[in-house]
Amino acid sequence: METVKLTVRLPLSLHRALQAQARRRRQSLNQTLVEELARAIGMAPESDAAFIDRVLREQGLRAEAGPVETYLRDAPALTAAEVRRLLNGVPPLSEVVIAERGEL
Repeated sequence: METVKLTVRLPLSLHRALQAQARRRRQSLNQTLVEELARAIGMAPESDAAFIDRVLREQGLRAEAGPVETYLRDAPALTAAEVRRLLNGVPPLSEVVIAERGEL
């Protein structure tokens, strides 16, 4: 596929929204922008992930997304630093399991 380098000025809010979308998709900002532009003008090819998901569903090898999958899909992507901050003060899972078993 032939490509062209393009400089575009975006409102800050749109840039941030695209960055958030890229993080959720775990892809580059460039790829997200290209996919969104293509989708907006009706040229969006099916992504590899969407293709695989569709084929698995058609073959009955994947169920519809349940509440956990929906939550995970819509959850914001977190950095390692954010996860550490959120888990600050939370005991290791091994300690929780041992305590639940009454082995402490």
